Amino acid sequence: MITNDELIDGYTRLVTQRLEMGYDAYILTCMFNHIPGSTNKVATLMRQDLERVFATFVTRVVRKPLSPNQTDRMPLWVCCPDFPVPKRTKSSLYDVTINEGRHLQGFALQPPGSRLRESLDDHFVAHQTLYARQPHPLCLIRADPITRTPERAVEYLFKSLKSGRIETDDIVILPRSQWELT
Repeated sequence: MITNDELIDGYTRLVTQRLEMGYDAYILTCMFNHIPGSTNKVATLMRQDLERVFATFVTRVVRKPLSPNQTDRMPLWVCCPDFPVPKRTKSSLYDVTINEGRHLQGFALQPPGSRLRESLDDHFVAHQTLYARQPHPLCLIRADPITRTPERAVEYLFKSLKSGRIETDDIVILPRSQWELT
């Protein structure tokens, strides 16, 4: 069985390899409005909304996202639950109390030659209302270019996995494989 540290190392290698292939890498943060219910319900609704957002977004990157010919042109998102931790700059009380501070965070890899003619961070700023709108729970999606080494970024993004607060089953990888979609 693979350990959490080995998994994090594998994600680091993935990001590094894709950067060498000309991909752009981003830290992806998804914040949500209050979702009533159990922890499992909150996690499920966050995952489903992330899948909805990805399905909307991917059509801006490739023409026919379900075509097997588009596999190499697809963006890749790997996200997991994250929780607030004490920092030098304080988060708002709202952010740390809504859904017990739970949100999704991960990395997004944008392929070269994408139909998207703007950076991912600029796209989400310009089109926030396309993704974060009622009646869906997502209230903010944000992308920040990875400016540190991929190793530091990936380790930071998966700190909840490293600390044992989440399980590997909580990780969301998009796009899902073709057999998951059928």
